Amino acid sequence: MALNCNTKHPLKYDGTGQHQRFIEALEPSSVNVHGFTLRDWMHFAFDFAGKLRYFHLSDDQKHAGNWQAFLKSANEIEAFLKDAALVEDESWLTDEEREKILQKPPKGNYEPHLALFLSFLKLMKFSQKQMNQLGKRHMDFYFKQVLQLSVKPAVPNRVHLIFELAKNAVNDILPKGTLFDGGKDKNGKPILYATTEELVVGKAKVASLKSIYHEAGKTIRYAEETNSLDGLGTEFGDENPQWNVFGNKRWPVASPGFALASNVLLLKEGKRKVTVDITLAENTFPTDFPDIETVQSGILPLFSGEEEWMEPSDFEVTHTPSSGNRKLSLTISLDAAADAVVPYDPEIHEERFNTNLPILRILMDTGSDNGYAIYTALKEAVVTEVNMGVEVSDIRDLKLENDMGRLDGSKPFYPFGTIPKQGSSFYVGSAEIFQKNWNEIKLDIAWKNKPVSLEAHYAAYKGTRVPTVDGDGYFTVKARYIKNNQWFPTGISAASHPLFSDTPAKGNLTIGRDASDTGVRLSLLASPLLMKKGVDINKAVLKNYLTKPTGEQETQKAFFLKPVSAIFNVARFNPGFRRPLFKADSFGPATKDNFLRLTLDRGFLHEHYPECYSLAMIEKAKNGDETDIPNAPYTPEIASLSVGYTATAGNKITFDSDSSPEDKFNNYKDRVIQLFHEHPFGQNEQHIFLKEQVHFLDGEAKRNIRLLPVYAHEGELYIGLENGRPSDVVSLLIQAVEGSEDPLAPTFTGNRQIEWFALVNNEWQPLQNQFITQNTTNNFLRAGMVKIQLPAGVNTSNTLLDKGFHWIKAQLPEGLTHLSVCEISGIYAQAAEAVFTDRRNELLHPEEAVPAGTIGKFLEKPPLIKAVDQPHASFGGAAEEKDQMFYTRISERLRHKNRAVNLWDYERIVLEKFPSVYKVKCLNHTSNILEDGTPDYFEINPGFVSLIVIPDIRNQDSFDPLKPRASRQLLSEIQKHVSTLHSMHVHFDTCNPDYETIMLDFRIKFHDGYDPNAYLNILNDDLVRHLSPWAFGEHSEISFGGSLYKSVMIGFIENLPYVDFISQVRMYHRQEENDDNTDDLNVVAATSARAILVSARNHKITLIDNDEICHE
Repeated sequence: MALNCNTKHPLKYDGTGQHQRFIEALEPSSVNVHGFTLRDWMHFAFDFAGKLRYFHLSDDQKHAGNWQAFLKSANEIEAFLKDAALVEDESWLTDEEREKILQKPPKGNYEPHLALFLSFLKLMKFSQKQMNQLGKRHMDFYFKQVLQLSVKPAVPNRVHLIFELAKNAVNDILPKGTLFDGGKDKNGKPILYATTEELVVGKAKVASLKSIYHEAGKTIRYAEETNSLDGLGTEFGDENPQWNVFGNKRWPVASPGFALASNVLLLKEGKRKVTVDITLAENTFPTDFPDIETVQSGILPLFSGEEEWMEPSDFEVTHTPSSGNRKLSLTISLDAAADAVVPYDPEIHEERFNTNLPILRILMDTGSDNGYAIYTALKEAVVTEVNMGVEVSDIRDLKLENDMGRLDGSKPFYPFGTIPKQGSSFYVGSAEIFQKNWNEIKLDIAWKNKPVSLEAHYAAYKGTRVPTVDGDGYFTVKARYIKNNQWFPTGISAASHPLFSDTPAKGNLTIGRDASDTGVRLSLLASPLLMKKGVDINKAVLKNYLTKPTGEQETQKAFFLKPVSAIFNVARFNPGFRRPLFKADSFGPATKDNFLRLTLDRGFLHEHYPECYSLAMIEKAKNGDETDIPNAPYTPEIASLSVGYTATAGNKITFDSDSSPEDKFNNYKDRVIQLFHEHPFGQNEQHIFLKEQVHFLDGEAKRNIRLLPVYAHEGELYIGLENGRPSDVVSLLIQAVEGSEDPLAPTFTGNRQIEWFALVNNEWQPLQNQFITQNTTNNFLRAGMVKIQLPAGVNTSNTLLDKGFHWIKAQLPEGLTHLSVCEISGIYAQAAEAVFTDRRNELLHPEEAVPAGTIGKFLEKPPLIKAVDQPHASFGGAAEEKDQMFYTRISERLRHKNRAVNLWDYERIVLEKFPSVYKVKCLNHTSNILEDGTPDYFEINPGFVSLIVIPDIRNQDSFDPLKPRASRQLLSEIQKHVSTLHSMHVHFDTCNPDYETIMLDFRIKFHDGYDPNAYLNILNDDLVRHLSPWAFGEHSEISFGGSLYKSVMIGFIENLPYVDFISQVRMYHRQEENDDNTDDLNVVAATSARAILVSARNHKITLIDNDEICHE
């Protein structure tokens, strides 16, 4: 296996900075054709006068010296010029100072010929200046006339504008070139801006921002209000707040999970035990499932209570294999003191469940290690079936009646009347029990004054027609229950049940459901949005809703074979369950459900008592006291009655591939359990039939139902649009704060980019290129606009998020973090870009930023637009190119010919194109990333070129001054630009430097009189300033490579005026961001060609106490 090459780059090179680009020879004034100054002319004239012979008028044959006597000597010239106030270069003088010099009164001691000579020299400067412009004219002629190159014109600045429609307007079209008033320039001329393209202004506006942040391996967080300090609405303290839309560790922890809704959960009172068995598909249940203690501590069950969500008294979780699949089982208990489990009420429970049934929620606190562990273990699990069961005892709130009327169960009562006889009936009513798929009902009866032995009690009853009571079991009842106006068991075959148990004063009566009763089925809830008047609630309704009924066979074909994506609206077809309510106060002809009837098979011999009593008295008269007198017949009286029962419900969720559409529809229609996913902002029902109605789902998303919602990406932003309409084109302004991303975070490479979705019927529809008509944000790395056409199927009735809005989702691609994008200072709808239009305005305007709020009105206001606003300052302006930059650019262009071949070419091309780059270093045969995208660093890798970029941090707040790093936006723009100029065989990459930290650890004693606490901070600042002077605005180079000796730092510290002495000096070299290396080094050297040595932010400095000093 080949090993990585560790050979270091042989070229020791510091790169090129912006200030190094300018060549002095390109400055026309660097070489003048005529460069004499006044001083030069005076000295020249004096020297030249020495070459001219002077002849006296009296003797023109013999010279009498030279002409220097008429001029000042070389020693006197400087004083003469100064005294004459002849300033050679007056450019540094103010107008006031120049005026004072010119008005200075003459001393009167200047000789006329010298004054004339100086005047001549001053006038000659005009000709001299024109002559000295020959070099500039020649260069301009060559560059501009011969080569036909021109100065870069001024670049107009741009602004983003937001529009608001008038109250009753639906939309309005702003044509390209619409003008806006931007105030006046310094000369009083109006500043005008014009839109760059047509905009259809609609009513949609951004009304809500929400986010989910999945910190992989740790937790899941959410923001109810993304544009707030804590995600819950707390306002920022800054005037210009900015926030990360994809993640913030201040946000609250989310508790995702699942929920089950079923009528079997209607549990008003008593001791209640709920069992849930969830069958998970084979190979989707984790093999490393957490232990039971972890699971139970990470799960929170909640029931829909009368006033709030209610926690159970106890619960336990188990998991077992089942025919290749796995079962996750939960047993949840509520004691008798717990409140009732009631149907879900959105006003009380404040969630977004689409049901009116009682609900059991299973939530996972991802803020705890155990909660996140159980979520991670189950997030990929696929549900195939859900079964629920309840076991309830001690129900006392019952509707009780007999043949005589209503009974009060709160005190003793006669269930079969005061004279019970064969056929007397006792009715027990309970809406809770009988609307469920119950298995058995158990009546726990406490009898009042019941004889210990009914056989003994009736022993004296004798007669030819008097039946013999042979025990307590003699008295039996037949139990029937009514359902849909039919009594079960049907016919006369109902079994008899003993009325009394073997225990005195007790009676336990257990009744099972008749086999002919095939179960309780809940009907679809007839919604006025869905059901047509006069149509029965059955499968035909759905068929009629899907397509026009042109015949039964054709309708069936349309439903089961024809794709229904365009004609089936899942959000409108949103059936809940009709919950059968026990409305009748008493049993009667109108009662169709909810009653159990106990009918006596035999009477209690009340009709025989008079006869038996008369016979016994006659016998007694004959035989005396030996005759037994019959007891009064026992009249059954109940002291207390409670009912218990068991019930079950079950639903198939995921189907095999060979299941027919009709099977799936029937299962959905007849479902008795609803499975919901629990999201931070809402819930949505899960069923394979619903998935198959969504045309944009495919593959696994359409075939399988997961137990839990999955957040596979680190960050998701939800944008709620108010007042939008399907198919609207919404222009969103994403105001990113450029440079605020983390340059060390993973970046957008290859085809990875921000993904966009629209919420359609509780499912996220991907927005492909046909829906994204414009995107200038570069993946949230710069401020820009995103134009999105809403799909035709978008709706505002979703339950995943707030109703009333159309929801758009922006999602980070897999592998990127929330630090990979810039922070955001605003998101707006109905945005347009406008550009400055030059109307001979003051030239400095294009490069000056126009403050936010400057533009607030049209030049000519359209009637349908209510307002226009400029939320942020302008951007992108630049003044006309100056001569010096023009000469530098053209000379570089003539050398590299717009082709990146050698190091010089790469560096100059980047520095010229990107003025925000302070310094750049090109490394040949050096790679930062391999061809397959894997990050790796090799200094000897032929075919690779790396460009190390240092941004200009002057007057910038978004950079770390000690470790300035270029933004991802800047790096990507450099990459894109240079990649078009180098050879096709070159693998090119841009990156930031490696900043390697130097940290000093020592002990120190200050001179007396210096405050130790204050000077510890001063010393730390001095060390940082010495090691990284550029961070303090000083004109100092940021240099690559280099080394530092400990002795140099010791000398620097000891020479500080407030330092007495230091000891135990250690110097650490830390190469990584979180490196805590403590190896003491005498020399620290940069480890790579792209490394820069910088100071640690805080050095470890320890004071030496006076007690530690040895005094002689």
